[in-house]
Order: sequence, then structure tokens, then C-alpha cells
Amino acid sequence: MPERGGRGQASLPAVEAAIGVLVILAVAATFTVGVPGDGGHTRTAQLDRYAADAATIIETTPPHGSGSRIDDRLRRLLPASVLFSVDTTSGRLGRQPPRTAPTGRATVHRANGTVTLRVWDA
Repeated sequence: MPERGGRGQASLPAVEAAIGVLVILAVAATFTVGVPGDGGHTRTAQLDRYAADAATIIETTPPHGSGSRIDDRLRRLLPASVLFSVDTTSGRLGRQPPRTAPTGRATVHRANGTVTLRVWDA
């Protein structure tokens, strides 16, 4: 019979249990400490893209009597959950965005003045 050395061997169930405990502790630590968020930057970037796309619509719409046409085209372009406000030198189309809501913004320059578009989640 071969002679056994002085080394021991850990049992496989003990190793599996230790790994399981480490995984559980890692998950618990993640929930406790938390995962860093983006602070709303990703959503604001998406809203900025919506605003830039919608600003293209405003640039290509003829300026005379176009308030309702712009409104209709923006409603078709933007997702249903996104509201908008168009500010011009002659007034506003839409309503003022809430102060606390992340907003996207785009500005276009037209012959009759500057147009600023703001979009936000409803």
C-alpha cells in the first residue's frame, strides 16, 4: 500500500460551500453599497437626440401659419411619452417643461428668428 504524504485534501463540498458563501456576500455587498448610476445623463442624452431630430422638422417646415403643422409633425415624430415646447420670438407652442424634469434641448436659427425646442418625459 502506498504511503500517504503529510498533505491534506479539502473535500469538494467544503470548497463549493465556501464559493457559495463568497457569491452570496458579493451580491449582498452590491445591494448594500449600490451600483453607481448615471445621474440621468443617459436619459438627457436621449432627449437631446429627440430634440435634435425634431428641430430638423422645424427647420424644414415653412414659416407661415405653420403652428398647427409643426405641432402635428412633432406629435407624429416624438414618442407618445415625450412632451415638447417650441419657443420662438413670437410665442410658445406647447407648455413650459417642469423644473425638475430632465429635458433635451435644440436650437435652430430661421430667417424670422431663433427657435428653441425642449422635450421631456410625460
